[in-house]
Amino acid sequence: MKKLGVILICAVLAVSNLIFMLIGGWAVWELYGIAVNNIAAAIQTGDMEENILINSSDTEILDTCTFVENYSGTGNHCDLVSAAVVRYDGENEVNFYYYADKAADIIKQISELNKDEYFYQEWSSRLDFPDDETNCYLLIEINDAPFKDNIMGH
Repeated sequence: MKKLGVILICAVLAVSNLIFMLIGGWAVWELYGIAVNNIAAAIQTGDMEENILINSSDTEILDTCTFVENYSGTGNHCDLVSAAVVRYDGENEVNFYYYADKAADIIKQISELNKDEYFYQEWSSRLDFPDDETNCYLLIEINDAPFKDNIMGH
């Protein structure tokens, strides 16, 4: 009877340790995903800045921001979001192409945005919009994160 008690205690401890190891492994995996997603977002923003400047000498980048979250609001997933406020002083029609002829997902002329709407308020809280909004544009790039099911999307 004493052996049965010892075996039962060992079994309970083994199962408990396995549960804690699984929870710990999951936590490490989520932290790894957070790091990879943030690095990928920073790279995306850097590429966006570099390609905007390469493709248009008449463009000045005034501010940028990067974040990882469930931006589209369509479920539990992560998006990489890069945004830039740029001033374009060129004479030709504005075109902000980068990533091998891929345009930004959202291009808005700042002076045409309604300051009372949520879209303007959200982005003006993340980026510094200039006082003189003439020829200024908001460019937003949204892509799936490498770890799109990461905890950051919840």
